[in-house]
Amino acid sequence: MSQKKCKPDRNAKQSKPLRFLLAIATAAGASVAIAMAVSAYSSYFNPQDNRIIAVSGLLFPMLLGAHMLMTMVWLAWRKWTNLVLSLIVLAACGTQAYTFSPLNITKPIAVTEHGKQFTVLTYNVFGLWCFGNEVKNDTYNIAVSNILKADADIVALQECYGVDKNRALRITEQQSDSIKERYPYRSFSSRDVMLLSKYPITESNDISGRNNNYSATRYSIDIDGRTISFYNIHLQSIGLSDDDKELYENTIEGKNMPETRSEAKALAKDLKKHLYTKIADAMSYRSKQAQDISELLRRENGDVILCGDFNDTANSYAYRKIRGTMSDAYCDCGFGPTITYHGNRFYLRIDHVLYQGAIRATDIERPHFASSDHYPLLATFALE
Repeated sequence: MSQKKCKPDRNAKQSKPLRFLLAIATAAGASVAIAMAVSAYSSYFNPQDNRIIAVSGLLFPMLLGAHMLMTMVWLAWRKWTNLVLSLIVLAACGTQAYTFSPLNITKPIAVTEHGKQFTVLTYNVFGLWCFGNEVKNDTYNIAVSNILKADADIVALQECYGVDKNRALRITEQQSDSIKERYPYRSFSSRDVMLLSKYPITESNDISGRNNNYSATRYSIDIDGRTISFYNIHLQSIGLSDDDKELYENTIEGKNMPETRSEAKALAKDLKKHLYTKIADAMSYRSKQAQDISELLRRENGDVILCGDFNDTANSYAYRKIRGTMSDAYCDCGFGPTITYHGNRFYLRIDHVLYQGAIRATDIERPHFASSDHYPLLATFALE
């Protein structure tokens, strides 16, 4: 009688340390996957009701990176079941991942009306002061120089209170005159947002309701006979104090790592008080502001461009509420992740350019302009 050869049990060959390592990796991978999924869909939870989930949206880039790393580990180890489950979770979060890091290898091609294209620059200029340790200049204002250098057709500024000659800000008379000559149409109708345009601004209305926590203005701009409804917004900021920023930077750099249990509890308490609570409160304020703006956008039927400093990422309730069915210029034309805010070791894309109607974004770039804690976005649009 012939005996059948038994196939060796692959798991039996694995040593106990290896099996233990695999179990730990599987548990860690599952935890990361669950956390990433929660973070990815955090924008569907109003921060007024679900603060923890809403704040978790800020962690999506890190969780996405960790999940991608675990996916490569399963592939290298040939753990096919884990790999398939990992890919399923990744696919479920695909829209959020693409919004964070679009992969547009080629630029969109639009059928334009008589070849008409125009550019839009959105830029939080930090009050036209020089931020941090960026290069300073004693003879002229760097931010104003950068605006002139970009030479966009429409310039939406946040944290700007005017571009007239100013000795304290080092805005020279020549710079002020150059701005006025290049942009004959200017509007300053809200707390800290300003619009410069080469095209006629036929209407300007402050829509923030004189709310001191944010600024929002709606303009009507005539571009060769086409009326564009243009929104320039600056939503509620976190409002961190210098002590809050120092606490965050020291934590990121590992300078205040606790050595005892009591120190760990004290650090957790400080982080909750000085960071989490303020971030969650600001998100709650922005959710209400976003709801007000979205109500106005729902009444728009024609061409609309909305841009500015949201103080929130593309994976936030405020962004999702305002965007609605609008298109995002960076999602349509950008490649890979980018940041527009770089102050105090917060590296986030919180400035956005949205649009709808018979217009199309054909290009977008992020100029590396020094002087502000924000980088601008420069988008090119075509009238279809």
